[in-house]
Amino acid sequence: MDEEKKRGERCEENADRPSAAADPAGNAGREVAATAAEMHSGPETAAETLPPDVFTRDFGDPDPAALREEILFRVKNPLGEREARALADYSSRKFTICFAICIPVIFLLLAWALGFADHDLAFGIAMCVIAAASIPAVVIGFPALVRKNTVRSLVSADAEAEFIVTETKILSRAFRGDRVFSSAELNVGQLVRAVGYKNYLFVYISNTQAYILDTACFTVGTPEDFAEYLRSHGVPVFGKGG
Repeated sequence: MDEEKKRGERCEENADRPSAAADPAGNAGREVAATAAEMHSGPETAAETLPPDVFTRDFGDPDPAALREEILFRVKNPLGEREARALADYSSRKFTICFAICIPVIFLLLAWALGFADHDLAFGIAMCVIAAASIPAVVIGFPALVRKNTVRSLVSADAEAEFIVTETKILSRAFRGDRVFSSAELNVGQLVRAVGYKNYLFVYISNTQAYILDTACFTVGTPEDFAEYLRSHGVPVFGKGG
């Protein structure tokens, strides 16, 4: 419960944080866009749409028709070490299991072939000890290495990520303060799969690249509805997020 409360507080703080203003010197094309209008509650409020500056400053010249599109889903969450660790833990699971099985088996085969079968008891016992020690070493060490590399590969510590789905587009950007690290415009057909893991939804655009969405940080739509939206467009959804 404490962890869930902390996640909610991080999302609330992130949503309340104002975006940077446009560059007065005319460098607006690289500045952070003003975020979409604050989410309105209640069944009678109008649907949220994208303001022009989101397209202009982060995605080029706006398409007038696109500006009138309703935002179907919007997520804005921190992009820091916690998120990187979650993605790393999921990504390393299969390899960890494989290594934890294969490496001890190799040492046990060496113990038998070059030790016990060759009447070299000391060598056989040594290989068995190494096989036993390799299991915790792999289970603990390999995920730690993946976490370290994943954190290092993130754009920046304490950055923010925003993921917006409209009727025809998916817009994403990573930024910190007034600096945009990356921005992209794609469509749902470019998504490979989505995976729910712990409190996150990983939306993959390739076998190794994924957007990290905190399920507590949806300000428009819900994780469950987003999973159904992806399925309806032919995107496989795995894990508890689906």
